[in-house]
Amino acid sequence: MREPFGLRFNSGQRSRGADGLMPARRNCPIAWHLAILACFLAAPAHATALQEAEASAVPDEDFVVLANGDRLTGQVKGVERGRLRFETDATGVVQIEWQHVVELASRRVFEVETSSGAKHYGTLGPGVVGSLRVGGDEPVRVKLEEIVAITRIKHGFWSRWGGSIDAGFSYTQANSKSNLNFGLQTRFRAPRFQFGMTGRSILQTQEKAPRTSRHDLSVSYQRFFGSRWFVLVTWQGQINEELNLKLRALGLVAVGRHLFRRPNSDLGVGVGVSVNHETFFSGDPGQETVEAVIGVLYDLFRYGAYETSLNGNLMVYPSLSTEGRVRVELNLDLRQELVEDLFVGLGLFNSYDSRPPVEGAERNDFGLTASVGWSF
Repeated sequence: MREPFGLRFNSGQRSRGADGLMPARRNCPIAWHLAILACFLAAPAHATALQEAEASAVPDEDFVVLANGDRLTGQVKGVERGRLRFETDATGVVQIEWQHVVELASRRVFEVETSSGAKHYGTLGPGVVGSLRVGGDEPVRVKLEEIVAITRIKHGFWSRWGGSIDAGFSYTQANSKSNLNFGLQTRFRAPRFQFGMTGRSILQTQEKAPRTSRHDLSVSYQRFFGSRWFVLVTWQGQINEELNLKLRALGLVAVGRHLFRRPNSDLGVGVGVSVNHETFFSGDPGQETVEAVIGVLYDLFRYGAYETSLNGNLMVYPSLSTEGRVRVELNLDLRQELVEDLFVGLGLFNSYDSRPPVEGAERNDFGLTASVGWSF
């Protein structure tokens, strides 16, 4: 599953000693971080009216008609990444390439998103040839070829959650070196906004060497607008012993746009500003800095017998407080589905700081992770 624009937590390695997970010093100013997080809790629910309309009358079965004339009855689960997920009593959930669908109908309420960024809400029904009718009393007709996603507007709070969990381990006998990594991604989706949380930890041990670790956590709120525009508010926490970073607490606000959204790919960009507070393992005084933010997100999906996906994001932070300082965060995540919801993953991360605040600290932290995971 894919994270909200351009920010995802990844992990690395290193944290000298057991105190690598200790919080920042007590005098660390966190009031403004709490204020940013408070806005997540105030996000309104926009789907109540649609849900009440749906509850009035929902037939037992939806239907889909394919280009070869086949007709299936069952329940529409949604359209994502160029495939329709449709459940029947006989086969369970099947995935059908969207280009093979010619008619679709359901009395349940859905969000239908087009490649132009427009979003429509309502029930589904067949329109004129090559189109889908969305809505009840005043329906909108949308060309099938322009649809990039169809999402069910569900009733229950928990039914709107989705995400994935993964873990990996490696051991090298020659130098008794072991690596353990763990990751979690989760999101809550409503018609007009999305709340997400991602995190990753990497632990490394080696004979006759101190244990090292890296930990990343990101909590975000994304508000959607027309024509593929969005506003993103994010809080991030990072511990990275390789960069002498005991804690970086960062608050970010950005405005972005998906330059294009297609059934098998998505490219988004954004700009904004961030404020962060940094403390260091070396005991050097902590500092607060203000940075500009430039971000790029690209997702690519391919289908064979099972799904393959590549998700990447690049974040550049030119400092507005320290002349000449630029930070860069790069994350790539390649996943190959083995069976439904079970996947293997290969991750790459790189953290770069052109002018580390502490003398002698490393400028770059690079690593690879391999894992097995489950999506839900």
